[in-house]
Amino acid sequence: MNRYIFNAIFFSIFSLASCEENPNKAYKIICEIYDDKNKPIQGANIEASKHFLIPESPISVSQRVSINALTDVLGIAKIDILSVQNPGGVCITKNGFYPTTSDVEWDQPLEYNGTRTANVRTMLKPVKNPISMFAHVFGNTRIRIPTIGVNYGYDLEMCEFVSPYGKGKCSDIIFLVNGSNDGNGNGRIQMTIRTNGEKTGFYEFLTPDRERGSILISDYVAPDNCYKECLTFEFDSNHMSAAMSQPKDRNYYFRVRCRLNSDGSINSCHYGKLYGPFTFWNIPLAHGGVASFGLDACYFNPTPNDRNVEFDTKRNLLHKGNVNRP
Repeated sequence: MNRYIFNAIFFSIFSLASCEENPNKAYKIICEIYDDKNKPIQGANIEASKHFLIPESPISVSQRVSINALTDVLGIAKIDILSVQNPGGVCITKNGFYPTTSDVEWDQPLEYNGTRTANVRTMLKPVKNPISMFAHVFGNTRIRIPTIGVNYGYDLEMCEFVSPYGKGKCSDIIFLVNGSNDGNGNGRIQMTIRTNGEKTGFYEFLTPDRERGSILISDYVAPDNCYKECLTFEFDSNHMSAAMSQPKDRNYYFRVRCRLNSDGSINSCHYGKLYGPFTFWNIPLAHGGVASFGLDACYFNPTPNDRNVEFDTKRNLLHKGNVNRP
């Protein structure tokens, strides 16, 4: 399964305080699954987990076992679990829909001795029209800004600086860092990222928890208006925790490479999206620049005027991209 689905919810083996402190308890999860038109989904697979103590283990550990149930015609599935600890959440899958995870919130307190119950109501996003895109995951890779006070063009299709700093061909966006860096990564800096050209820009959208919910965190199409030209990031080495990154729920659609008609309307342009979280901070000059900028992934739609941003993970046009999230 995709790493985005299970990382924060399920663990295969982990330590427990003691066998006596973790007896089996009863849990009931009632799931109601529906689509984007609020209609119930029949046949969706609900996967939860229970944990049992490993007998005769020299230390007190438990092992996870998956429990599955299918939703009925009303989109409802019920799972009864005996477990030595709380089932942390559920994963919902069905062909034609994007996998989705949901936390479980129990109606009774932890110390309750009877059956603890939880009701989960979750929407599955349908797979509609995924397309080939130039998609790149940055992971631990960071964009390093070489010098303060210099404009650096960046190609969003190739995910490269333009010449002479990289192999990019088109300056879709411009990085500019101002402020101070003492050479050791200390100082206060500000970075602006602006799109290049009229009618281009960024459109913000939020994901309160990108590790929960659907693995498709964006909409299916980018907006057609209300783009702003510039993003701003700040970092102060004296206040790292407050200034190291933007709020982690921010993401952006972008519109670039706009060609205009004589009346100022758009003749052609390209759309895409940037997934956060975004980070920005000072770095020592010995590390290859004055500042480091990070994000999660970039998606570029190669078809002019097509606002579709639903990416087909099996059809990545960027060979170096290893992108598992649509």
